[in-house]
Amino acid sequence: MGHGKTERDEQLADLAHLVLSVGRDIRLHGHPDTEIIEITELESLVMNHVQQHPGVSPTRICTEVGLRSSNTSAVLRSLAEKGMIERRPNPDDRRSISVHPTAIAAENLRRVRDTWTEFLAPHVDATVDVASAVELLRAVETSVAAALGTRSG
Repeated sequence: MGHGKTERDEQLADLAHLVLSVGRDIRLHGHPDTEIIEITELESLVMNHVQQHPGVSPTRICTEVGLRSSNTSAVLRSLAEKGMIERRPNPDDRRSISVHPTAIAAENLRRVRDTWTEFLAPHVDATVDVASAVELLRAVETSVAAALGTRSG
């Protein structure tokens, strides 16, 4: 692209920068709730996918999240050790496995979301239309995931 940047080009670059910056700030803030089970960014991606698709196979997680099978296996092992997922025989094919989120995972997600809310609430004016921002970012996430051949989470 280079020289002939439009105002929209600048706004899109600003959007990317701000999403990364706020995401970093949220991660740096951490979770003051000591009951929260810490998971890595990669574990979070996989966990999010499993929560949206309970019963998904490890192979589909690989494909849809865009990971190598060795990485997927390591992440699933770690999440199982933390009590976040349960691997069960697939009822349709007893030789394969389906991955399910646990009650611990649901409670952990609730606690994390509460922490995010508490962190962001004082920084977002009550008059701001948060729903529009969420809708925009969700649409971008879905489109980018489709273009990359992965499922959004």
